[in-house]
Amino acid sequence: MLIELDYPDPVPAELEAEKVLLLIIDMENENAHPDGVELIEELRPGADEPLIVKRTHDCFYQTEMDSLLERLGMRRGDGHVIVTGISTRNCVQSAVMGFSVRDYHVYVPIDCTAQRDEREVLQAFSLFTSFGYRHNVTMTRSDLIKVRPLKVLP
Repeated sequence: MLIELDYPDPVPAELEAEKVLLLIIDMENENAHPDGVELIEELRPGADEPLIVKRTHDCFYQTEMDSLLERLGMRRGDGHVIVTGISTRNCVQSAVMGFSVRDYHVYVPIDCTAQRDEREVLQAFSLFTSFGYRHNVTMTRSDLIKVRPLKVLP
């Protein structure tokens, strides 16, 4: 049986800045540039931005991800995670699934992930919109995400 895969319809998302984490998966030069294995200079984290080092495709397995989420005050059921990056069918998919099963709201901008094989991208997107994930995974596009600024007290 032949199954046709297509890009999902992106949904607008409006999020509160204090409840949002932007996750950029595997944007090292080894994946994006043939001359290196260091982080891409334009995406290098600032001094106050965390960097999680992972040794497998799973950003939770033997990493500091859970403790980082706790330090940032990202609560299950309330926190929103925007997942972007390289290797949609592997590392991005693992992150989306990991956050989803931990009851975070997950947003995947379809224009902010990449994989050499477009069919594998569509397979991952099909999984994200399937019954088990569609309750807390939203397929969107970067220009459809609006992040409301932090509330400043007078």
